[in-house]
Amino acid sequence: MKKWPVLILFVILFSAAVSVYASGITNNVNISRVAVLEEEVFSSATSGRPFFIFSNITLNNHSGTVFSFFSRINIEGELGGNCVAFFSEINIKEGGKVSGFCFNPPVFVIKIAVAVLKILALLIIVSFNKTFFEQGYGACKNDTKAVLRAGLTAYFFALILGLIFFAAVITYPITILIILIMAATSLAGEVSLCMFVGSLILSSKFNLPFNSFANILAGGIIIECVSFIPYAGQFYSYFILPALCLGILIITVFNSTFYNKLYTLPYPDENKPSGNIRDIIMEGLH
Repeated sequence: MKKWPVLILFVILFSAAVSVYASGITNNVNISRVAVLEEEVFSSATSGRPFFIFSNITLNNHSGTVFSFFSRINIEGELGGNCVAFFSEINIKEGGKVSGFCFNPPVFVIKIAVAVLKILALLIIVSFNKTFFEQGYGACKNDTKAVLRAGLTAYFFALILGLIFFAAVITYPITILIILIMAATSLAGEVSLCMFVGSLILSSKFNLPFNSFANILAGGIIIECVSFIPYAGQFYSYFILPALCLGILIITVFNSTFYNKLYTLPYPDENKPSGNIRDIIMEGLH
């Protein structure tokens, strides 16, 4: 019986401690989420690991790591954690500080790293089915108008579809899925485009024999260098390049699936493939 007062006192003290802790959490807003296209000023203390994408955010006192992509982050108080940013602007105001590290590499360095990785990816992709991408080179060289028509149509259709789902707010995942599909298909089409651009330099100007890997390497370097041109490079990277790559991939797939069309490539006679394009491509896949 004498244990009951002690137990009751313990319950009262525990309840009081929980109430005080809960009130502390209430004053510290947890902002752990993926925020897209947001503009907000957090005047009170915050915590969590937010991901800001295309946003303009002002933090006062925050506890936790902040991730930023293509955003502007203003730090007016103490950031009790790290700040990891890519293609972003980090402004530490007077009186503000970051207790951890702030990783925000220059845009130029990121673009060079991305360009190198992209060219390596193109060289890896072509090794899976070189014949298919060489036919894409043939489409780019011989059916340029068809490539442009197909590419522009597919690009604007995907753009309009993405904007419709983006406007619906609740269908953000579908918009992201469309962007990922566009990026993947554009990368596949870029293999053939780089092969074509590289052949214009190595084969036409220097009279070197046609080599798919060498052409992709040379064409990839040229194409990535164009993207570094201020303003025009952005328009080229986000409009012209993906439209061309989509067109190349669409025409190549249609030629192999419906039209059974095979382009003549600048191979030495002993290495020239024979047979219809569908058999050649399926043989490369096996």
